[in-house]
Amino acid sequence: MRIARILSMAVGCGVWAATAVSAQEHGNVGISIGYPAAVGVLWHATDTVAIRPDFRISGSSTDPSGVEGWTYGAGVSALFYLRTADNVRTYVSPRVDYQRNSTTITSLGIEQTRTSNAWGVAGSFGAEYTPNRRFGVFGEIGFGYSRLKADALSTIVAETTGHGWGTRAGVGVIFYPGS
Repeated sequence: MRIARILSMAVGCGVWAATAVSAQEHGNVGISIGYPAAVGVLWHATDTVAIRPDFRISGSSTDPSGVEGWTYGAGVSALFYLRTADNVRTYVSPRVDYQRNSTTITSLGIEQTRTSNAWGVAGSFGAEYTPNRRFGVFGEIGFGYSRLKADALSTIVAETTGHGWGTRAGVGVIFYPGS
């Protein structure tokens, strides 16, 4: 709920900025806020190529069961712009992603931690709309693959490996400070 509230405030600020500033070329570096939850930087290396690294973090705990978990992730996308029309630019984007999860279970005074690592690759098609030099929005859809490896948890749960694949989608906003 909190992320949805932050995104709605960001969109509201962006709409206000879009009406306050006339349409002009955006800056070379912007701050991106996306959903699924990620914060990053969008760097326009050239007119046709941009790099978008991002990161995310989340945590959870439950009482009285004594389960606590943390997830950290980072990824990077390369955006190859295809076409521009009326401040809308379409792009294709390969992506690589890493995620680490750590879960600690405390039961009867015994603490056990299980850690998992996942690597993924994806490809997307997207569109970016930049109504003015300080604000933009983007949306993308694509397909991805990931591989997971989780450590053993005592003698009961063995080391686990897995693979996943499926569609992916994302939306977000971009702020260009100081443009």
